[in-house]
Amino acid sequence: MLWEKARDRYATLSKNQQVFVVLVAVAVPLFCLVPLLPKSPKPEPVVAPTQSTTIPQMEAAPILADDAPNPIVKAQDTKAPMEPKPAKLADVAAEIEKLRSRLSVVENHYLDLCLKNGGKVPKLNLDEPTKLKTDEIGLPSFTGEGLEVNTVINDEEMLIAGNTLWVKGFRTDGLVSDATVTLPKVVIVAGTKTYSTVLGGSRTVKYLIAIDTRTPDLILERIQRLKEFRNWTDVAADLIQVARFISVADGVAHLQPFAVGGEIEIPMDRLSEEDQRWIQGELSRRNGDFVGRWTIVDNKGVTATYFTLTKEHGAQKSHAPDVAATWEIVGSDARITWDDGWKVILRPQDGNVLTFAFSPGTTWDDAPDNTYRAIKQK
Repeated sequence: MLWEKARDRYATLSKNQQVFVVLVAVAVPLFCLVPLLPKSPKPEPVVAPTQSTTIPQMEAAPILADDAPNPIVKAQDTKAPMEPKPAKLADVAAEIEKLRSRLSVVENHYLDLCLKNGGKVPKLNLDEPTKLKTDEIGLPSFTGEGLEVNTVINDEEMLIAGNTLWVKGFRTDGLVSDATVTLPKVVIVAGTKTYSTVLGGSRTVKYLIAIDTRTPDLILERIQRLKEFRNWTDVAADLIQVARFISVADGVAHLQPFAVGGEIEIPMDRLSEEDQRWIQGELSRRNGDFVGRWTIVDNKGVTATYFTLTKEHGAQKSHAPDVAATWEIVGSDARITWDDGWKVILRPQDGNVLTFAFSPGTTWDDAPDNTYRAIKQK
């Protein structure tokens, strides 16, 4: 019945109206079907390739507990790689900087500890790991030739000594289980680490971090250099300065500050009486190092001449004995000024004493005419 009424109504329309009705009748159903059509897949975003490091999967590799006191990157499931989180990179960088700062403080504390113990490197006994205390520092010592490696964690961490010590800061390239290591770096007991065992349980062990990549010999060298610094009192400015003594010239002490480097000048009369006595003693010691007869040997090992330096700061050379000279201490050098215009520096360097000769008309800052070796006669 509805169909007949619609047909009769359609017959009464003009031709243009009939065309419009047909278009609407076709368009409306199509419009309703559009949401039901299958959508074309969106193109994958292009991601720039990044450099990655493949960590070998090891049997029963330890996994840190969430409450471990020191951060470490957990191994990721290779079947479902974790999405990168750039928003947290700043936090990671801040944490790394915080750790670096802490290690710097610890290293300085260790050097101070060595200084207080007469320059001796303290030992840290690892035979009984459970007795180690947090913040203990020293060079690892143990019974036997080495400690057994149980599990390699990554390129700088491993479990050793029957899985009782977790150490960080030692290269593990080429290490396998049952190998032995000697741990030739100074370490600090940084706390504990907790990891999961093969049986599904967990275990907490002592955590050691290497705080200095240098050998003990180099550490002792640094300690010796630090011993050159002392407290200086400027009585006029009511100021105490930590610095190293360089020299005295024209009544002015030249010092190298510990904190900022460079050089400062303080008139001798502004220094405390103790500082002035120390300088006089140091100058006497330095003078004694140079007073005596020296054999000057050229680059071919042939004796070129002899120098003689006296306590009264006079000097003489064998090839021109009538030429007078005076000498003075400048820093760690002895500078000789000859009346014929020549100048010579005697400088301790790498266990030897070298001479640098300057011809008449040149200055101490010019390039030397020759450099020979000086051997002090006994």
